[in-house]
Amino acid sequence: MASTSRSARNQSLSFQPLAKRLKAWRAEGSRGKRIPEELWKAAAELARVQGLNRTATELKLNYYDLQRRLAEIQRIRIRPRPKPAPHFVEVVATNWLSAIR
Repeated sequence: MASTSRSARNQSLSFQPLAKRLKAWRAEGSRGKRIPEELWKAAAELARVQGLNRTATELKLNYYDLQRRLAEIQRIRIRPRPKPAPHFVEVVATNWLSAIR
């Protein structure tokens, strides 16, 4: 008989609340409708912690859709650094000389 480690069981437990919400949404007869944004956000947050493949598998979600949602929330969290001010500014001599004359 195969035994499951405690950490694996605890990780499976972390999927249960969202899995139940998705199951309830699917049971409403939502076939052909888009999954609500709040469920996608919760799945993406879970994927950030538990991993993309495992989350998509456990929650029966499309891997690539979840990947895109995960990238969106990571883009929001990690903002690019502002570009530093340039150290050198080029002045074109012809424009400068014509301004003096």
